[in-house]
Amino acid sequence: MEEQIYRLHPEIPQVPDSLFTTQVDEVKSIPNLFFPEFPLESPMRKYSVHDAPKEMYEWAQDHFRLNNLAVRYQIVRPGMRIHKDVNRAWCYNYLITSGNGETVWYEDDKTTVKKSVVIPEKTWHWINTSVFHTVRNIQEDRLAITIFEDHD
Repeated sequence: MEEQIYRLHPEIPQVPDSLFTTQVDEVKSIPNLFFPEFPLESPMRKYSVHDAPKEMYEWAQDHFRLNNLAVRYQIVRPGMRIHKDVNRAWCYNYLITSGNGETVWYEDDKTTVKKSVVIPEKTWHWINTSVFHTVRNIQEDRLAITIFEDHD
């Protein structure tokens, strides 16, 4: 059986625009939860995660039946390395701004491409984050909403 890597979920409604910001700088002003000891301004930092507003949690609870629901903003900057997520095996993402890039999953050699997808903005999708992956060819920061089961 083929390993599931990516699924588009158009049946999940779009998030009302009033519940989120499209401004990366506004999200950056919310404390970073992903290795917060490293400054956001560092050229080495290519990823950050920030709490979403309470209204977003409330909206998500109506549309996602998950235990310990985590709802966050995430920012991906150009130059993200190939990686596996350390704190989750999967997530649902909703791109607010795509950065005009593609999401790519790799074999364990981190060279052979398993799948490459240009994910549409403002459409929910599920991704397998336990497979090596990255976002490549983005020209600007990618801003998204990410939802997953928080095991911390």
